[in-house]
Amino acid sequence: RIVSLAPALTEDLFALGAGPAVVGDTEYCDYPAAARALPKVGGITSQSIHVERLLALKPDLVVAVFDEQGPVVDRLRRLGVRVEVMRSSTIEDAFQALRRLGELSGRQAEAGRLAAGMRQRIARVREKLAALPSQRRPRVFYQVWDAPLMTAGRGSFISQLIELAGGVNIFGDISGDYSQVSAEAVLQRNPEVILSPDRHGARVTAAGLVARPGWRQIAAVRARRVHVIDGDMVSRAGPRLVDSLDLFARFLHPEIFPPAGPGAKP
Repeated sequence: RIVSLAPALTEDLFALGAGPAVVGDTEYCDYPAAARALPKVGGITSQSIHVERLLALKPDLVVAVFDEQGPVVDRLRRLGVRVEVMRSSTIEDAFQALRRLGELSGRQAEAGRLAAGMRQRIARVREKLAALPSQRRPRVFYQVWDAPLMTAGRGSFISQLIELAGGVNIFGDISGDYSQVSAEAVLQRNPEVILSPDRHGARVTAAGLVARPGWRQIAAVRARRVHVIDGDMVSRAGPRLVDSLDLFARFLHPEIFPPAGPGAKP
């Protein structure tokens, strides 16, 4: 009996075939469809997780992510609950979490096959872009959040996806995962492509993204290279990470990759 406290880990478990063992998850665990029907134990942060509701599910195992859920992890462990904590910052973290969940659920073989397939898809993108000169790698701004304006730093899997897809993260010089930046800094760095998840609480549109003063002059806006992507997919370091990579590659290099599919909204 497993309770998952992170959408990416929930997706991992279902992708491994361990969905029937998952007896509870968070309000944000909405993929696959079967995850939506499970009992909800709260949100993502420690403050939003209802420990009593979680304990009522009588879990043998709770899986959580590293920094954000430390207090609730400590409380659960003091109560005698087994909790496994995994990192979710980088692409390699995603593979390590998949491997560990395979071990914990008795699905090591499935984890191996899934990871191998994901690595093959990453390798195919790398191969197609291997000979791409640096001057053809567009400058990319990824908007994580709008108020305050936040982006992905070099420590994040989002930044890694941009680089793998043949782009240059304009804020790749910022350490850490996610940081607040100014609208003026984005304007000054003049990205050639702008990407964003489709929700920052409210629905995000390409027109709304570029409504800030002066942003109409940004190269990405002039060239109409502003793209909104399925936020649930792109924000999770889980099995669909490679789907996000494919979309990034299509947006950054349409001359090399096929047109964007139904998971994206130009």
